Amino acid sequence: MPVVNAQMKSDSKIHSPVEEHHVLMADDSQNDHLLMLMAAEEAGISINFEFVDDGAQLLCQLSKARSISALPDLIVLDLRMPHVDGTRSLEILKSDPIYAEIPVVILTTSSSDHDRKICMELGADAFWTKPSSFFSTGELVREIRDFASGRSGYRDVLRSRGADHELAGREPADFGGDEPLVFEIDDMWTM
Repeated sequence: MPVVNAQMKSDSKIHSPVEEHHVLMADDSQNDHLLMLMAAEEAGISINFEFVDDGAQLLCQLSKARSISALPDLIVLDLRMPHVDGTRSLEILKSDPIYAEIPVVILTTSSSDHDRKICMELGADAFWTKPSSFFSTGELVREIRDFASGRSGYRDVLRSRGADHELAGREPADFGGDEPLVFEIDDMWTM
C-alpha cells in the first residue's frame, strides 16, 4: 500500500462525515488511519474516529478529558507502536480506576496466541487481527460501530462512582507523545 500524506489541521480530531460514536484509535500507521476513514465513508457508517500514533499520545489525549462524556466510546489499540506500545498502554489503562472502564479492542497484525492471551489477561475486551483487504476493513468498521454501541453503559458505572468530579480535578498528563494526528475527511480527496 502506498504511503498517504495527509495535510494536518490545528484542531484535535479526525472527523467522519457524521459524528456518532467516538472511537480513539492508537496506531502508528497513517495508512491504516485513512483506510478506516475511507471504509467508514464507503459503508455509510458514522463514527467519529480520533487517531493518535502511539500509546503515549493515547494516554495524553485521555488525560485531557474533564468529564465522562468527553471519554471515547471505545479505544482501538495496536500492539506494535513506538514510544509506549499497545501492551504497556493497556496495562496503564486498566490500572486506572476511570480508564479501566473504557472498552478496549486490540487491533493488530499479530495472530499470536501468546499476544492474545496476554492482552485478554490484561483486560482487553477483544483481540482482532487487522484485515488484509479494503472490503474486510468495511466489515471491521461495522464491528467497531457495533462493539462501541454495545459497551456504552460504562459511563453509567463511572457516574455512579462520582468519576465526573475526579476527572474534573485531574491535570493533563504528559506521556512524552506528540500532538495527535489531525485532518478532516474532506482533505483525503485533495491530497
